[in-house]
Amino acid sequence: MKKWTKKTVALSLVAIAVIGGGSAYAYSSSQSKQKLEAAQAEVMNQETKLKSLNRDLKGYFDKKSPSYLVENMQESQIKDFKKDVEKATSLKETTVKVDHSNFDKEVEAVNKTMTTLETTFEQQQAVNKLFQGAAVNGAKISKELPIADDLKQATIDQVKKSVEKPTSDFEKTIQSLAGEAENQVKQLDKAKQATEKVYKDKVISTDTKLYDTAKEEVDKIKNEKAKKVFTDQLSKVKADIDKKAAEEAKGQAETKQESSTPQQQAKTPEAQEAAQAPTQENQGQTTPDYTGTGGATDNGGYVPQTPQPQVPQEQTPPASNGGGGNTGTTPPVQPEQPTEPSQPVGPPAGTVGPFYSDDECLAYARSQGWKGYATIIIDGAMYISPR
Repeated sequence: MKKWTKKTVALSLVAIAVIGGGSAYAYSSSQSKQKLEAAQAEVMNQETKLKSLNRDLKGYFDKKSPSYLVENMQESQIKDFKKDVEKATSLKETTVKVDHSNFDKEVEAVNKTMTTLETTFEQQQAVNKLFQGAAVNGAKISKELPIADDLKQATIDQVKKSVEKPTSDFEKTIQSLAGEAENQVKQLDKAKQATEKVYKDKVISTDTKLYDTAKEEVDKIKNEKAKKVFTDQLSKVKADIDKKAAEEAKGQAETKQESSTPQQQAKTPEAQEAAQAPTQENQGQTTPDYTGTGGATDNGGYVPQTPQPQVPQEQTPPASNGGGGNTGTTPPVQPEQPTEPSQPVGPPAGTVGPFYSDDECLAYARSQGWKGYATIIIDGAMYISPR
């Protein structure tokens, strides 16, 4: 029987310890390898999700114009995308070291796409707030929209600052639309300055040129609210201009009437009727020709009397006294020879003339207020008398 000494026992304990330690190390190494493989698989799985998410995010840009978003993007969609990215870019903490270099690249790519998507949406929303309506909806652009009510230059400046150095078609569009909004604000200022020259709390000028200039500037305004304010002010100016013009026209008419001749003032309905009467009364009446031209002349009914030759009267012989007296007959009295009718010498009394046209006769009769007149022609000249 082998006798155990202290040395033998000590060596035995050491041998047992060595054998036990080796088994523990082998077990530990086996478990570490399994954890490493599991962690690496998880990383690769996240890489696949990131690639898929990145493709989805890029799908929200317009296919033909990739710097623009698709139409009708909503803010709620952007918020959901951000949550998905945050979830996909996080890794579970492990006690083992794994290779996640490819994972890091996918995280960078998806974050870049998400940032571009979010920034583009924010710029689109910001520029749309400058106008009444969607100036940008995806790749659809509306350049003729009126600006938003009460838009301030400071709001426009913020949009312009976000695209100071445009690098894409979308950013150039944002810059252009911000410029359009700025031009409309400047037009409001021009209209205001022009309007204040004729209206400032009240009508201060009725100068038509200033009014026309102001109206021209106001008509260029696209924003209806702002345009109505200026239009209402100009309507008051226009009312005063029209009132002033009416008063001036009335004054001119009164001045003209005061300076007109009595004959012009006497053109009453009765005078007009009198002026027309000679024409009506003289229609159908002709007078003998005193001009020697063989034509008949209207003299208003006046016909000169031509002396008639006297017819000799037959004498009756005296009755016989029975033979005691003169038995002869009394010789007949010789008739007087008719005299030649004489032409009127000079104008008859009560006539006015001479006139050399019917228009002169009519004008004079009107100026005297005659209701009618008679005409006589002597030596080619006309003389008239009232009727």
